[in-house]
Amino acid sequence: ITKVLSDGRVFYIPFYQRAYVWDEKMWRRFIRDMEYISHSDEEYFFGSIILKDRGHEGEEYDRQTVIDGQQRLTTFAIFIKVMGLKNATIHLFEKRFMLDDNSLTIRHSLADKEAFDKIAYQTEDKAIQGEETSNLIKAFNFFRDNVDTAKINVNNIMSRTVFISINLDNNENEHKIFDTINSLESKIGRASCRERV
Repeated sequence: ITKVLSDGRVFYIPFYQRAYVWDEKMWRRFIRDMEYISHSDEEYFFGSIILKDRGHEGEEYDRQTVIDGQQRLTTFAIFIKVMGLKNATIHLFEKRFMLDDNSLTIRHSLADKEAFDKIAYQTEDKAIQGEETSNLIKAFNFFRDNVDTAKINVNNIMSRTVFISINLDNNENEHKIFDTINSLESKIGRASCRERV
């Protein structure tokens, strides 16, 4: 996961992606998995992520469009944010999900942008109120209420969590790939972390 979240890489969640849909059952399983990784020597397969190079377009950072994997990537970021708020010695969110200018490395569009930004810039270990309709805010509040920092070792998580990363160049048609992935998922299902978590 450290390679996926390399320094200076920015992830754009395109408008055609669905909104964040994970729920309490998935968050609870995610916490159990993070606790397990923290205290085992086993690698944890976090599924695949498909990225398309957007090119630099005058920017200094590595810009990637997330074709598949945004639910897992977003969940991981929210979890790491909560860990940092609960334990002031953990600065992983700032290191992996923020650039030097304090902008975010995950850039949601449409429905999830405001909620994700609110979570990312939260400075206190307290619930976020007034956003009960946002699954992102629900995830943040759930992790805040249910994560036991004594059971979590973020160094182990970062060294043992494995993504399969598929990288497309900017000449490939991401809409075709996205549609193909979604049609395959609906027809045969996918043995991915999203279903197991």
